[in-house]
Amino acid sequence: MSLISDMSLYDIEEKHLLGLIAAKTPEMKIIEYKSELPKFDDRDEKKEFLADVSSFANASGGDLIYGIIAKDGVPQHLKGLEIEEPVERKLMQLESIIRSNIEPKIPGLSLREIQINGDRYVIVIRVPRSWASPHMITLERKGDARFFSRFSKGKFDLDVSEIRTAFVLSETRVEQIKNFRIDRIGKIRSEDTSVLLNKNPKVIIHIVPITAFDPTRTLLDASILEKNRVEFQQIIPGSNGARANFDGYITCDNLTGLCGSYVQVFRDGIIESVDAKLIKPESKAVDGHLGFSGQRLDCHIYNSIRRYISAEKKLAIEPPFLIMLSLSGVSGYVIFGNGMGYPGIIDRDVLQMPDIMVESFDYNHDEVMKLILDAVWNAAGYLESQSFDEERKWINSYPC
Repeated sequence: MSLISDMSLYDIEEKHLLGLIAAKTPEMKIIEYKSELPKFDDRDEKKEFLADVSSFANASGGDLIYGIIAKDGVPQHLKGLEIEEPVERKLMQLESIIRSNIEPKIPGLSLREIQINGDRYVIVIRVPRSWASPHMITLERKGDARFFSRFSKGKFDLDVSEIRTAFVLSETRVEQIKNFRIDRIGKIRSEDTSVLLNKNPKVIIHIVPITAFDPTRTLLDASILEKNRVEFQQIIPGSNGARANFDGYITCDNLTGLCGSYVQVFRDGIIESVDAKLIKPESKAVDGHLGFSGQRLDCHIYNSIRRYISAEKKLAIEPPFLIMLSLSGVSGYVIFGNGMGYPGIIDRDVLQMPDIMVESFDYNHDEVMKLILDAVWNAAGYLESQSFDEERKWINSYPC
């Protein structure tokens, strides 16, 4: 049976859609075919569209494919859509209708057009299994059901007990994510890791795909991680050793003694990168306070997180992702900026910057990183990171 659900949305081509037809891949819980886009001036068609999208999010996720004719749920013909307006505008319209009429917003939802036969398109709406479910249609339905899920034959209304269960599961997932971060920081501080780091303060990056907390997730095997090991450079890139381990795969600058940094890739797609070289206790300000360069720190974090998100794409791990930055062992440190002196001292040993969610691989890296790095500089008394201009664009020229 041919499926596209395991492929990155951006890798799907016409030949893969033809493969669905050739294999007679039927509609199922994770795939549904539509020959035409809904007419959004027809309220009933608009409701049906929103019910389809929300049902995927409230179940296992999946692909809603427009432009394929199906009979009794089996694809017959790659018809394609005639779209008179710019196709990008049509995608924006679809996304706007989804965002305006489904609550809470569906994280990680993405849309893509695939051009076929020169002047026709297939539109794929990829809806992830949502950690924020259940999602409700907010469009007035005059007493009709607003919560939907899916089974192998299509969508169905959730009853009261099913809605209650979905809310409980959503709260549990949020708690799991929170506990994961706390647990990993605790293990790093207590040296309960696969490799032993030196005693310097630690810079800790976690890239956490929401799918990691899905019990039906597909686990990565060591051979796939070995093949992509070049993507798992430490925060300060350099020579490294690498090997499979119980948790998945690890790269390190020294596998036989004390490490200065490592990257642990877990089988569920979580990336943990820890550095103990960026912040060194021998660096002191004139009055005796320990300190480190803010521009240097920003540069390495900025580049590392972009590299790790790219690695997730190559591993075919779909968004959304939570980006988590933490610093450990930094109480009493100052940050050196562009000017003379410094406005304050970091007053706690562990800093956990707010976790930021990115919903697609097309996210604005500068905007995300400014939110995260501003919090680092705030902890040392600065109003914001000095690595961005007034328009929130990256201007850091540190050679890292």
